[in-house]
Amino acid sequence: MEDVVTSGGAALMAAEKLRAADLEVGALICVVDREEGGRDQIEAAGLVLDPLFTATSLGIKRPG
Repeated sequence: MEDVVTSGGAALMAAEKLRAADLEVGALICVVDREEGGRDQIEAAGLVLDPLFTATSLGIKRPG
């Protein structure tokens, strides 16, 4: 669980530590996806990002 995902780096580091402890990680949850590449990095690692909100849905970023 993350508050904000930007690049996905912190979330991926946490997932790696959990996996190193032989725990299964299939998805990451965050409050806000800033839509700045984090989702791509997380999905490239074989995980799913499930944000409660995106920057676009909050009106912080314009669609497209």
